[in-house]
Amino acid sequence: MSDNQTTTDKICKYCRKTPRYTSPATGLYTSLYCSNTCAKKAGAPLPNPEGLVKRPKDLSLGELLIQEGEIERAKSNAEQPVAVDRLVRDGGWKLENVPGKASVLLTRKYQNEIIRVNFHMAEIDPFEPDDSSDEEDEDEDKKGAAGDAGGEDSDSDDDNWSEPVECTISIARPNRGALLFECFALPSNKLDVLKISYIKDEKLVQQDSGEAERQIREAGVGPEYDSLPKRIKQEFNTYLGERGIDDTLAHAVTDFLKYKALNEAQGWFDAVGRFVSGN
Repeated sequence: MSDNQTTTDKICKYCRKTPRYTSPATGLYTSLYCSNTCAKKAGAPLPNPEGLVKRPKDLSLGELLIQEGEIERAKSNAEQPVAVDRLVRDGGWKLENVPGKASVLLTRKYQNEIIRVNFHMAEIDPFEPDDSSDEEDEDEDKKGAAGDAGGEDSDSDDDNWSEPVECTISIARPNRGALLFECFALPSNKLDVLKISYIKDEKLVQQDSGEAERQIREAGVGPEYDSLPKRIKQEFNTYLGERGIDDTLAHAVTDFLKYKALNEAQGWFDAVGRFVSGN
């Protein structure tokens, strides 16, 4: 072991007992956890010993943030979901994904209509706290050991994406106005319509600006979806389905948003780390 690694450093950050993984070549610690079991109970993916890093106490804020980005990359190992690629390839959709933007836009043409489906990832929070991986002083470790004795409330990874995802759908026809659907993509992968508005000026729904949003809020008139008769709701479901807007699309895009959220989190740590470091 390295001379500057203390007894506290050896402790698994979940069970607080067993030593962490070490590299056979160097003898240095390479994982925050002692086993796959502890990593799973901590709500983290299985250890990737060669990729995980510790947070030494002498690092600056910028260095800590950049290192956190490295930890997030080592933990996620996320690959882009293929379902959204299938939508683009087979469904005629165009995907617009701008790094740093908290939404994903799908567009397509259907006959003489211009369709835009905008999913917002505001409800998806990739910045899950990982207190068990912090390099704390010995007193804090002891407090954590007492608090983690039960070990049950750490298994929260499956609940990370349990919130509905906000979605707006616009269907515009030249010189005929547009329909605007306010929706949620639910955790059950269902597309739940909340409200349908009619917008007289179809150009408004094709603009991404605060002014356009303001005018839409002022001009949009329409009922709550649940207040419509059952038969009308059924026909609207068919109307959307004919345009490729269904539960399959909701499932594909929300999966893509989860992937995007992880990448955005990693990019945030990198960018803010460089900013505070003056680089």
